[in-house]
Amino acid sequence: MRGAPAILLALALSAMFPAPAAAADPVALTISAPAAAAIGDRVAVEARLTDARGAPIPAATILFVTPLAFLNGGGDVVMADARTSKDGIAKAEYEVRSSGRLTVRAGFRGDPHYLAAEA
Repeated sequence: MRGAPAILLALALSAMFPAPAAAADPVALTISAPAAAAIGDRVAVEARLTDARGAPIPAATILFVTPLAFLNGGGDVVMADARTSKDGIAKAEYEVRSSGRLTVRAGFRGDPHYLAAEA
């Protein structure tokens, strides 16, 4: 039986790493930040994560990201990450180092219980 070891390995792995819940619940993620700041200011950014009923989701990791372009490439850079409090709120602070518009987004990668979200 040539395929038997592979089948046994697959069974062993599925027992060690069970599949996530069949259906993850949707979430809502909101972000708030000051509309303006001067170079050198410390700026607080806040995100709130709630479930479909509006209840806060505690102990979830929120990533605060900003787009960055360099030469011919680009992507999101994580400025900070924070865990949500019992109230579903994650806070981060950064120092303004350049003039111009800065876009900041908050993201939740999801988990076995909740879907991913971005604000």
